[in-house]
Amino acid sequence: MNQETEKLQQYQKLIQARNRFTIGFASLPVFVCLCYYILKIFIPIQGLVFVLTMIVGIFGYIFVMFGFLMKDICPWCKQHFFFQSNSSNSRLMKIHSFDLFFRKHCGHCNEPKQD
Repeated sequence: MNQETEKLQQYQKLIQARNRFTIGFASLPVFVCLCYYILKIFIPIQGLVFVLTMIVGIFGYIFVMFGFLMKDICPWCKQHFFFQSNSSNSRLMKIHSFDLFFRKHCGHCNEPKQD
């Protein structure tokens, strides 16, 4: 029973990580636009401002995505909770549309069953 309680706590942390990912992913365009306007004030070269803004945007996206993927592990089957791979030996993952933002069950083992 204690092991099941621990798994449910890990599940709650996983759902919280998904919520933080959603907020981070939604606020990333606002952050990139804000960065663009701040850099535009200090750097007179338009092309350089654009390139620097894209670099900040790419690193922001990588930071948000990898921060989420590090926590995307099902407490029950130890596979990806929100993403599904095409086969057992494939490393390519696919997302079913907006299912990532609303999924409450593992894509592999369909846990937690009591919801």
